[in-house]
Amino acid sequence: MNRHRYSPEQLEYLREGYKAMNVPDLTAAFNAQFNLCKTEEQIYKALKNRGFRCGRKPWEQLKKRTRMFTREQEAFLQKTYRKHSASETACRLNIDFGLDVTGLQVCRYAVAHGIKAERKSKTGYFKPGRVPENIRPVGAERIRPTGAIDIKVDEIDPRTGFRGRWICKHVHVWEQTRGPVPEGMLVGFHDGDKGNCDPENLMLLSWAELSRLHLNKYWDTPEELKPTILAMSRLQAKTREKKRKIRVK
Repeated sequence: MNRHRYSPEQLEYLREGYKAMNVPDLTAAFNAQFNLCKTEEQIYKALKNRGFRCGRKPWEQLKKRTRMFTREQEAFLQKTYRKHSASETACRLNIDFGLDVTGLQVCRYAVAHGIKAERKSKTGYFKPGRVPENIRPVGAERIRPTGAIDIKVDEIDPRTGFRGRWICKHVHVWEQTRGPVPEGMLVGFHDGDKGNCDPENLMLLSWAELSRLHLNKYWDTPEELKPTILAMSRLQAKTREKKRKIRVK
């Protein structure tokens, strides 16, 4: 019986990919990357035999869907929910990560995972000399815990009904210079710096493409090689989506 020998490149791909994907997704990505036809069982055995770990519980590793939020999103939710309401936390998650969750979903998730609020009463909430954010002028900016920048624009805030709405600055810059962001897409940063909102530093991505960029270590790549890695990541995401549609049919 011939046993496939994995090359160092393939093993490194499995090691790093397992940290970001479950076994079914990693199998599909690995086969697309190296033009192979490995089964999920074969990939799982390769991971297990070499001691590669992902940090998830064993029963989670074969699930088609691993969790409602990524680890980064979970950490952001826990930190934000302790100081803000469920609706505010949901809004920040949606803006920072391009999600579409409700305050009720955040509340249920917090209860299920034992995340408790540490919010104080509104009495004496504003310290002397502090300007409440709801009266800050249009054009004012604020920095999020993730490093992204918000800017206040002259629009009606649908949550409050008042004029003056906070939105992501990089999204605002994109829309002002290149038009609306298509549904299902997001605005990313060429240099990985969420505070650099220069139009030349912004790029339009799908979530699948963003995942591939992380997997291919785009932001650790020398500047002259980034166009190649970006093109390869887009192609990999497109190929995987086509294969997914074929499996669905």
